[in-house]
Amino acid sequence: MKQEICEFTTDKLLINKYFRLRRAVYNLRDDVPELVNLTDKFDESSDFIVLRKTDGSVISGVRLTMSTNHNVLPMEDDGKINLRENFKYIPFEKISYGEVGKIIICPDYLECHRSCLAKLFDKIKQRALIYDCHLLFAKVTLPAARLYKKIGNDVGIIIDYDESSLFDYNFSGKPVKKTIASIYRSVHHKKIILNK
Repeated sequence: MKQEICEFTTDKLLINKYFRLRRAVYNLRDDVPELVNLTDKFDESSDFIVLRKTDGSVISGVRLTMSTNHNVLPMEDDGKINLRENFKYIPFEKISYGEVGKIIICPDYLECHRSCLAKLFDKIKQRALIYDCHLLFAKVTLPAARLYKKIGNDVGIIIDYDESSLFDYNFSGKPVKKTIASIYRSVHHKKIILNK
C-alpha cells in the first residue's frame, strides 16, 4: 500500500476529489437523499482536511467550519438545532467554536476506518490549535459518537456526548437518531470552558 498523507489543504484539485468522494459515499447510503451538487453553501467558508495517497487519490476527508462572529454552523442551518439552546452552560460569547462535519471514508478503506479517523482527528486537533478554537461540535449517530470518543482518547482530544439527548434527523423520509458530540482540545481545556 502506498504511503498516506493527512493534511489541511487549499488545493482545489484535492478539495474537488474530496467533494466527489463525499457525493459518491453519500449516494451509497439509504438515509441520504441523492445529491445533485458536489458542494453546499458552507463549503466556501470551511477548511478541509484530506487523507490521500502519494499518487493524489483522496481516501478520506472532513470539513471544518468555524463560527466567525458567532454565525450559524451547518448543523444549525435548518433551524432544528440551536447550539446555544442545547448547551446553555457553554459561554459561546467568550469562546471560539466550530463544527466537524462531512467525515467521509472511501468504501475501499473501511477495514481501516479507525486508522483513517485517528489521522483526521489528529489534524482536526492541530487545526483547532491554529484557530485557538475552544470547542467543536459534530452531529453524529450514537455508534459514531462512541467510536469517535475512543479514537479521540487515542489522539488526546476529549469527545463527549449525551446518550439521552437523541433527536430524529430526517433525510429523504427516513428518520435517523443522532446526537451532538462536543469535541474539546484537552481535559484541561474542557475544565476551563466549563469553569469546573
